[in-house]
Amino acid sequence: REAARRVQCASQLRQIGLAMHSYEFANEQFPAGGGWHVRQPSWAIVLLPHLELQNHYDLFDFSHDLRDPANTAAITTPVAHYVCPSDAAVSEAIMGHRCTITSDCYERGHVTWYAASMGPTQPDVCAFSTEHFACQGANYGSKEIDGKPSYVGMFGRSHIGVQAGAVKDGLSNTFMLGETLPSHCFHNTAFGRNFTVAGTQIPLNTMEGQEGQDDSWSQAELHAKNPHYRACGFKSAHPGGAHFAIGDGSVRFVSASIDYRLYNELGTRAGGETVSLP
Repeated sequence: REAARRVQCASQLRQIGLAMHSYEFANEQFPAGGGWHVRQPSWAIVLLPHLELQNHYDLFDFSHDLRDPANTAAITTPVAHYVCPSDAAVSEAIMGHRCTITSDCYERGHVTWYAASMGPTQPDVCAFSTEHFACQGANYGSKEIDGKPSYVGMFGRSHIGVQAGAVKDGLSNTFMLGETLPSHCFHNTAFGRNFTVAGTQIPLNTMEGQEGQDDSWSQAELHAKNPHYRACGFKSAHPGGAHFAIGDGSVRFVSASIDYRLYNELGTRAGGETVSLP
C-alpha cells in the first residue's frame, strides 16, 4: 500500500511541477513564493488554473485579504493535488488551531504536503550551520536587497518571482519543490501568506516538530517546542527520504543520507556550484 501511495505522491508532485512550467510559459516567470505583508497570492493559489482547478481559483476574492470571510470557502476547499496520502495526518488537510495562533494565518485553512524550494535561504535562524553554503539571503527571502529578492532558491517568501533564465545552475540540477509534513509546521498553509516554501538549511527528513500535533498548546508553547527554523523543512512519511520536483519538471526520490553540503548546493538557483543529483 505504501508503494502505491508513494507512486501517487510522486505523480502529484510531477503534476505540480508541470503546472509551474505552464505558469512560467504563460507569464514568462515562475510564480512568487508568497506575498508576506502584501496581498499577493501564493504559488499554490495561482497554479490552480494550471491544475485544471479554475473553479476553485474563481472562489478567491483578491479585493479582500485572504483571511477575510469572503475567502473562507476558497481557503477551506480541499485540493487533492496538494495532499500526500502516505502521511497518517492526511485527514487533516483543513487544519484549525495551528492557524489561529498567528496573525498571518487563518482560523481554518488548507495545508500543503508540498513546498516550493527556497534552497539555503536563511530561515530567520540558521540552526544547523552558519557556513555560507547553508545560510544565505535573509528572512525566508521576504526582504529585498537592491530591489532584488534575497532568496537564493527558485522561490522565496516574496512577491517577486524569477524567470527560468535566472536559474543559472541549470534547471536539471536545482530543486523546485519538495515534500513536507504540515502537521510538524503550524505555519505551513497552502493558501496563506507565510510558509508556502521550505529550505535546505534544515537537513532532509529532520523529524522535529512532531510534538506540534498537540492542539492544546499555546502560541508560546508551539514556538518553543516546534520552532519553524528546525521543524519546517523538507521531509516525508516515506521510508528513507522524500520526493523532489526538479527545475526541469522531473521528479526524483532523494535519500535522507544525502551529503548536507550537496543538498544545499542543489537548492541554489545561481550558486555556481558544479553539482548533480546522485
